[in-house]
Amino acid sequence: MPKFFFNLRSHDRYIPDTVGDDLPDITAARSEATEAARELLIETIRQKDSPDHRSFEITNENGELLATVHFRDMLNID
Repeated sequence: MPKFFFNLRSHDRYIPDTVGDDLPDITAARSEATEAARELLIETIRQKDSPDHRSFEITNENGELLATVHFRDMLNID
């Protein structure tokens, strides 16, 4: 099973995921990142910070960027 890493980018900070998660595919990894982003969005709003500058960057074991999940996309504002 492939390993995916969920690196957090916030403004000018980059917090690498050094452990990663074994998941079946990128679809499962995106789901994990989306759920985590929703949970962290609550804290972002409490801190009166903008979610525009926060995201998870999903990488593989080689460090290749596979997908980005932006916190702002969790707001569902139309």
